[in-house]
Amino acid sequence: MAVDRRSRALIAAALLAIALSISFGGLSSGYGKDGWGLLLRVGVAYLALGVATDIRAPTDSPKAALSGVVALTVVFVAGSLLMYVDFALLRANAHRPPTALDIASHQLDFVFVTLPVVVGYVSGALIRSGRSYVASVLFLSGGLVGFVGGYAFAVLQWNVAPLAQLYYILAVTSTSILGLVPLGVIGWMKPSTER
Repeated sequence: MAVDRRSRALIAAALLAIALSISFGGLSSGYGKDGWGLLLRVGVAYLALGVATDIRAPTDSPKAALSGVVALTVVFVAGSLLMYVDFALLRANAHRPPTALDIASHQLDFVFVTLPVVVGYVSGALIRSGRSYVASVLFLSGGLVGFVGGYAFAVLQWNVAPLAQLYYILAVTSTSILGLVPLGVIGWMKPSTER
């Protein structure tokens, strides 16, 4: 069975994003709020979406939404494992090991920030099915929900710096721009089976 070209494009984008992030220290701070940690999460989301595209082609929006939920789950689990390995195993003497609640609350914040990437994927499936107006409203709503959700979750954790709103605006704007990749790949690139 041949790999769908849309899947190959998403996996190639994932490998590029992950390699770029790791080369600039994103792996050692992959749970952090810097730009390289955020790029690492976007790369993991691209990878999950690429594999999901190969396993179950997003021929309609419910299949794409299911793939998006799987991708967000993979981003959450990968970030949690990376944070646990770094704090609990590698730096066990330097810091108090984080509790499961600490890890989960920190990672949920990033699920909101990476939401525009997944929403771009679902919007691409909507564009493919001829519902471009719904796709545009969904894509813009994904950015808004990502900002509001990420910032609100940070406020609930009492983890708000003076310029936190600016950080979340820039982070969600960045992931929204990066969300155009799956939107374009799924929305306009033809699958390998179509000629």
